[in-house]
Amino acid sequence: MSKKGFTLIELSIVIVIIGLIVAGVVGGQALVKQAQLRKIITEVNQYKTAYNAFRLQYSAFPGDMSNARSYWSSCGGSADECNGDGDKLIENNNSEANNEYLRAWQHLNLAGIVPGSYSGEGTDGADETTGGVNAPKSKLSGGIYTLREDAALTTGFGIPSTNYLFLGAYRTGNQAHLELLTPTQAKSIDSKADDGFPQSGFIYGTEDGAGTECVTAAPGNSTTPYKVTNEAAACVLEVKL
Repeated sequence: MSKKGFTLIELSIVIVIIGLIVAGVVGGQALVKQAQLRKIITEVNQYKTAYNAFRLQYSAFPGDMSNARSYWSSCGGSADECNGDGDKLIENNNSEANNEYLRAWQHLNLAGIVPGSYSGEGTDGADETTGGVNAPKSKLSGGIYTLREDAALTTGFGIPSTNYLFLGAYRTGNQAHLELLTPTQAKSIDSKADDGFPQSGFIYGTEDGAGTECVTAAPGNSTTPYKVTNEAAACVLEVKL
């Protein structure tokens, strides 16, 4: 009995079908990622609105509010732990109990402005942030948001001290400063919500420390582009509030 193999036409059809399946999977993943990036823009706008609503309602900034304990008795073990110093900057105070940037989300939650439940304190170290515990998680896997000022950005860009909404990856012993986004992803968000440049406008593409993996040059040049040739996670986004 003779055995027949596949003809060239049959093999071609199989190859085309496999190609269509692979293209569909890859295209589907790209659509999911783009949807996540659009959700990030929505999240950023929600948290900016929450920050401004708190400021207008209490004439203070979340985390930095100097009389927060008089409003919320459940905030911190004492007034010293709950209250900020009132200097209008959400700071890293190097104290687990009353780190302003950790208390910021708790203040927003206790005010009924941001949903969830946040501890206001680090879980292990003085500077630790944990998504869902003392800082909200992002829709992008592994990402969290923090609120704080950035002296290094202020120095590098020559802009007045102010508060920022950070989007980065969680790291023990620090804020949301670990690189989360590829330069292409960061540029996509920046272009949709701002001007598409990492060193101008109100959205900044930065890195965890000095380097040129997210952007192609050191801080200070408003026309420096994102380093889109780098396909690795290299960017933290900072949104000026």
